Amino acid sequence: MGDENLKELIVILLGAFILGLSSAYPEKFNILPYTFFFIAIISVSLLAKKAAASFYDIKITQKFWSVYRFGIKEESHFKQPVPMILLPPILSYISGGFLLWLAILEFDAKPRIERVSRRKGRFKFYEVTDTHLSYIAAYSVAATLLLGITAFVCAAAFPSYAIITSFAKFSIYFSFWSLIPLGKLDGTKIFFGSRNLWFIMFVISLIALVLSMIA
Repeated sequence: MGDENLKELIVILLGAFILGLSSAYPEKFNILPYTFFFIAIISVSLLAKKAAASFYDIKITQKFWSVYRFGIKEESHFKQPVPMILLPPILSYISGGFLLWLAILEFDAKPRIERVSRRKGRFKFYEVTDTHLSYIAAYSVAATLLLGITAFVCAAAFPSYAIITSFAKFSIYFSFWSLIPLGKLDGTKIFFGSRNLWFIMFVISLIALVLSMIA
């Protein structure tokens, strides 16, 4: 396993544990199943991003969300990025488990020069545009949303398995939180790449979120 694959595996496992810990509070015994939920959800999200990125000849690297600035002025930035990995458990603890912040991942992207050269000619189309990033992030949100909807269909077919309903809800929660246009989160990439696409996905995710809460 290469270093990049190992790092992404660590991101998946540690991110899933953090989100599982946050979602289970104050029911500590649910940490393990919730962690497995988020391993599946984050994995689906990442696979969707990589599939979309491959289509555009782009290489992506998934990592934990960090804050780089504290103001709008150019000099208003931290000397080192501040990781926000502990934000979900902190908010969950402060709110008594009411507020579940599930957006903790971002991704970097760069063009695959060799593949672009083969397909489109040397020294052309190297730049990764905001539109490319928005589509890659949108595929991820759509994949986790579809995962949640599919799980709800399965839950309706097997009503005695309440755990399927829980998994469906967290999948939809994750897709909704992924649309938050903050920092370098997926929602920011979609919003600045295509506001129309962001609005459509936000409305769909919001409807799914409301339906999941009353289900």
